[in-house]
Amino acid sequence: MGPHLTLGAGLLGLAWWLLSRTFKKAVKVKVIACDRPLTVREPDELSVLCYNTLADNLVKEIANYSYANELYRSWEYRFNKLKEQMEVLHADVVCLQEIEIEKWGEWMEFMDNEGYTGVMLKRPKSPRKTGRHQGITNATFFRSRRFTLCWEQHCSRVLGICLKWYSGDGREHKVYVVNVHLEGHPYKPAERVRQVNTIIRTIEKEQAGSAEEPDIVFCGDFNSTRWNAPWHYLYCGKLEGGYTEPFYPDKEVVKETISHSFALHDVYKAADIIPEFTARAPRRRTEADFIFASRHLRVAGVLRALDPRLVPYVDRTLLPNRHYPSDHLPVGVVLLQPKQSEMHLRSHRSTVYRYSADFDSVNFDNSSGSGGSDSANNIELHASVESLDSNGGITLCSTSRRSGRFDDTALH
Repeated sequence: MGPHLTLGAGLLGLAWWLLSRTFKKAVKVKVIACDRPLTVREPDELSVLCYNTLADNLVKEIANYSYANELYRSWEYRFNKLKEQMEVLHADVVCLQEIEIEKWGEWMEFMDNEGYTGVMLKRPKSPRKTGRHQGITNATFFRSRRFTLCWEQHCSRVLGICLKWYSGDGREHKVYVVNVHLEGHPYKPAERVRQVNTIIRTIEKEQAGSAEEPDIVFCGDFNSTRWNAPWHYLYCGKLEGGYTEPFYPDKEVVKETISHSFALHDVYKAADIIPEFTARAPRRRTEADFIFASRHLRVAGVLRALDPRLVPYVDRTLLPNRHYPSDHLPVGVVLLQPKQSEMHLRSHRSTVYRYSADFDSVNFDNSSGSGGSDSANNIELHASVESLDSNGGITLCSTSRRSGRFDDTALH
């Protein structure tokens, strides 16, 4: 009788586990259109915008951008568009890449008027690097009234800062914000991983002795795609020795296994809303811009920078164009701190949990398709493009049925 009861209890437990996974409720995540503020209007939210702004000297010096209309690739036009986007999105923290050092004054003047304080990545001059790339860097801005800068770290193509802020109930929080523009050479994945690992190790040293999981936001232009080495390392917490990439199958990215102690997730993957692409140019249609965050920070909203109805238009005109001032699209997220009753979610740092990294739910599809679903958001969009010209003019005739949480408006 005993063995039969044990077996029956085991089968019942297995059946309950399977049913709980099958009927697991989808987490509701707000999809925020690019002409709406990056907020879900909840207490203790933290919004982060990440954007490769396309340096002006690259537009001028690289002939590849000659496909874009002369007006739409001019710095005056693009900078005005970039400022409009910053004003509308109104994020708490703004991480920018491809900021020209010569134009830092312009950025500082504008962002200061918007209530931000800025930190620019200090790039040491290298005798090996000359020309246009020498004068380009990263910059992170944060709202002066809300945050206090308490730490900063300048590494190769990586800017890390720590911000202190207080939630509505008076609790003090610290968040590490990492802004990267990783090595762009397709055959240098090892360098990209080294850049990621350097800042991770630095934060681990800062957190040495703390049992509590820190708040981390890790974002930027990875110059590589989903499931390439940098993404894989951050998401899984581990990169096995001998790992290789499709671009360079004969070259090991790391000879020995490396790992880190933080539980991070890709916020768009967590929301099940993966962009079709974040960079669009000749021979380039890829998702290269990512935001990772600590898993205990709930993803409450994500930015949808490109209206799905405009994908054919952008595929034709490429980027930049009339509506989009860079060859990249911005990505953004709204994160929520765990409530006091949920603080156990960020305690007792467990390396075993990190290295598992939810492999049971991982989709190893490396294609450039959307890969995500909006079914949890009950979105139905219907539109027709009435006119489209090569200079970027577009008129949308649209109707939309909304769930009440999602509000999308057509571009005109």
